Amino acid sequence: MQESSGLCLKNFATHAVITQTQTSLTDIKLELPNSVLAVNDIYLDYSSLKELPKEIKSKPLSLALSSSSINPIDFKAFEPKLGNLNRQFEIAGSVNGTMQSATTPSLSVRSYDDLFKLNLNHAT
Repeated sequence: MQESSGLCLKNFATHAVITQTQTSLTDIKLELPNSVLAVNDIYLDYSSLKELPKEIKSKPLSLALSSSSINPIDFKAFEPKLGNLNRQFEIAGSVNGTMQSATTPSLSVRSYDDLFKLNLNHAT
């Protein structure tokens, strides 16, 4: 499936449960032609579905990437120069905070050939 920006989505899978006061997404997997992103389970609590649009920006956010590999070429729709970087990277990291103010306490990126390694850890 080709998204309107040019991003090509090969597969997206998750198990979703939506109730009046909570949404849970488990077993999240996003596949692009050369990338696989696996996101740890996400849970979102809210007072009601009706109030969710007002509340979502201030709700706690916690995301973690695990067992993920990316190839920048898959993101050339957003930055054409990424089309010149056809290399696989292993990526892991987390995002915490809210939709309005998120931080990345850890991020690890490594090329499969070990020519590139990046480890960022933000102590709180």
